[in-house]
Amino acid sequence: MPASTPTVIEIGTYADGRPAHWHLTTLSDSRIQVMGGLITGRTGSGGTTLLAGIARAAHEHRVAELRAVHTPLELADYVQLAPSYEHLLADLEARIEQRRTDQPAGRMDARTLVLIDEADRVFTRESAPRWAAVVRVGRALGIAVVARMHGSDLRAFGGCDALRCALLTGNRVHLAPFAAGRRRLPIVPTYPSRAGAIEPSGQVFALVGQPVTTRPT
Repeated sequence: MPASTPTVIEIGTYADGRPAHWHLTTLSDSRIQVMGGLITGRTGSGGTTLLAGIARAAHEHRVAELRAVHTPLELADYVQLAPSYEHLLADLEARIEQRRTDQPAGRMDARTLVLIDEADRVFTRESAPRWAAVVRVGRALGIAVVARMHGSDLRAFGGCDALRCALLTGNRVHLAPFAAGRRRLPIVPTYPSRAGAIEPSGQVFALVGQPVTTRPT
C-alpha cells in the first residue's frame, strides 16, 4: 500500500551535515500526491544517475508505479516500459480521463511516476502542449513526471512555457560544472537502495541555499 504520510529521500549530504532532499510525495488538501520535478545539467553531470536513484527509491518506498520508454541504468525489472513516447503520452492522457471519471473523492491509491531521460529530445513543439496538460492536470489525479534534460531554456521544452512552469512546481535540481570563486558546499551522495548505492559520475556540490549542483570528474 502507498505510504499515508509524505515520503522524502536524501539525495546527498552537505559538508556541514545538512541533507539535500527530493520529495517523492507531498501532502496536498489532506491527500498524498506523488511529486515530479525537473533535473537539468549537461552530459556527464550525473542527471541520469540521479534519475535512476529517484526511480529506485520510488520503487522501494512503493509510492507509485513507474513508467518510462527506456530506463536509466537498466531498471527495467520494476519500470513499465512503453514502446515510444507517443504511446506513453497517449496512455497518460487516457488515464487522466479515466481517473477524472472513476477516482473516488478523497482517495488517491493509484499513483504513476513517469521518468523521462533526455527530455529535451522528447518535448517537441507538437507534443509539448500535451505534456504540459499531463503534468498540470495529472498532479491532482496521481500522475507526476520527472524530466531530466540538458538545459532549461524554452527550446528544451518545445517552446512551451506552460510545460516549463508546470514541471517547476515540483522538485528542482540543477547539475552544473564547478565554478571557482563561488561559495559551495560538497555533498556526499546517499541514494537510498537496498540493492546498493548508486554512485554519481562526479563529486556533488551545491550553492548555499540553491538547487543541488555537481562537478563532473
